[in-house]
Formats: sequence, C-alpha cells, structure tokens
Amino acid sequence: MVIMYSKVGRKLTEAELIQSIEAANRLHILYSFEDNVGFTDVFLDTIKIINEDDIFWKEYIRILDVGVNLIPDSEVADHLIMLTATLLTIHTLRLKIPFIEEDHVMAIDLTRAAFEVIMRKKYFNEDFSEEAMRKWTRNRHDWLPLELSLDKFKR
Repeated sequence: MVIMYSKVGRKLTEAELIQSIEAANRLHILYSFEDNVGFTDVFLDTIKIINEDDIFWKEYIRILDVGVNLIPDSEVADHLIMLTATLLTIHTLRLKIPFIEEDHVMAIDLTRAAFEVIMRKKYFNEDFSEEAMRKWTRNRHDWLPLELSLDKFKR
C-alpha cells in the first residue's frame, strides 16, 4: 500500500483518501477499483490533447504562467502543485464540469500526490529540484505529465 501525503506533507487518513478519490472521480480524473487506482481514460485524453494540440499547449502554458497568482503563497514554490492545478483546470473546462471548489482542491491534492508517488518510484534517480521540475513540465517532448499519467499505481 502506498501512503499518500497531502501537499502540505501530512499523511492522509483513510477517510480523507476516500473523499479525495471520490472528488477526483467526480471530476473524471481518477478511478478506484478494489486496491487499484489509476487515471481515467478521459483524463489521459486531456493530457495527450494538451501535448499534441498547439492551442491546448498554449493554453496550458498560459494558465501555468498565470497560475502563480491563483495559488496561495506557501505553494507557489511547489511547481508540481502548479502543474497539477493547471492540468485539472484545463481538464474540467474541456469536459465542462461545474466548478466545485472543495472537489477541485481535493482532486488537485490527490493528483499531485499520485504524480509524486509515480515520480519517486519510476524516476528515483532523477533530480526533482524546482529548476528541474520547471524544465520538465515545460518541455513538450519529454513532458512529465504525459510520462507520469501512463503508469498505474496502487494505494
């Protein structure tokens, strides 16, 4: 079982984890079946569309750039939270999902934690400094979200 941590580094309780998965499920980001958790096909499609379509890529970069103003100061230094918030914003806009702040916040937190779990397992020898993360999330060819989203993970 992978222990999931919130963006503030606090271990999520089982109840919080279930609530977060339910929120991410309502936003069509994650699914949970027995002990398997994975990204939905529609979320994978959003990530692929952003990577392959010039207009979506420009919107991704634009939101990523202005996102600094939308994220509390304590989290601005966390490039992975900025990336995740940007992806989820584009995803929910693309699917025309009504904005519910609590679902959005919980889904961002859980998706960021899922990305981090995959990063630490798959890319354990990589440098995850903010500088490296910035480069990896802005490079369209070896785009971190595309790489991470293709992996499955267990909770």
